[in-house]
Amino acid sequence: MSKQHLLLSAFDAGAGHQIVDVARLLEAQSARFTYSLHAAGPAAEIIGRTELSFQPFTAVPEAPEAPDSGAVKAMIETARKIILTERPAVILASLSNDGCGPDEALAAAGHDVDSPPATAVLLDDRGPVFTLNGTWPRHLLSTSAAILDWAQTHMPQCQSHLVGSLKHHALSKLPAAEMRSRFRARHGLPDDTALLTFIAQTDVISGHRETFRDLAEILLRCRTRFPDFQLVVRPHPGAPECGLWCCEEAERMGLEATCNRDPGPLDLLAATDILFGCTSTALADYVWLSLASPELRAIPIHLLIRPEIRDYFTNQ
Repeated sequence: MSKQHLLLSAFDAGAGHQIVDVARLLEAQSARFTYSLHAAGPAAEIIGRTELSFQPFTAVPEAPEAPDSGAVKAMIETARKIILTERPAVILASLSNDGCGPDEALAAAGHDVDSPPATAVLLDDRGPVFTLNGTWPRHLLSTSAAILDWAQTHMPQCQSHLVGSLKHHALSKLPAAEMRSRFRARHGLPDDTALLTFIAQTDVISGHRETFRDLAEILLRCRTRFPDFQLVVRPHPGAPECGLWCCEEAERMGLEATCNRDPGPLDLLAATDILFGCTSTALADYVWLSLASPELRAIPIHLLIRPEIRDYFTNQ
């Protein structure tokens, strides 16, 4: 039986973490499958820190959130050449926030070749799914039941499937207690100091900055009633400016904060005692990370105290 070739792509940070474990699964099934991995943006940085090899997708527009038509055409043409060279049986793209990267270009070009491959998007969140040329992927692979429900409701033109999350399964197998001790020792955090972590997102989310300011005001107002704590802000790798602003705003308000930009967030998550975020999937990541380690007892808190944040969380 001939091997099937899969073409994988990733652009966003969350997608990079997901696609890494897909690639590892395919490597473990090398008797049946071959694959290539194309990545850009934050996903390329994440994959570059692993043992996996990948091909940089360099045709992404300089401003993918607002590209010109010529740049989009050039990107789709680059994707088309990749498909014609590799002739994959399946294109498995990831979810992309900007909607104009290798994921969308490969999905679009996959419909425009002879003997087109099957096209699928791996959903690690509840969309949105974008198209560059009016065609949609044939399949949506949902990593949770909630995401499957979203896909079936909002994307009826695609076939939706529940596949589970390789990433989260892998998180539950990590030595989280050792990771917690390692991080706290490296940063000089004694056991009686609580680590409070805010996972920043992007200014695209209306009310995000105001929500962080609300949190900082509460911590300032009540800090004499709290045990000793240290506040850490984790910027999103795809939109670091918002997280950096949060650190600077906390300092302006008189609240000491540290900006964590370590290559990966998992040691920080393991070391955390209270975890805050507006819409970040890192809160779900923590739950999986803590499954096999009773030492991890942090409380993940979604800060949905502003209506615009609630609307974004429920409607995205």
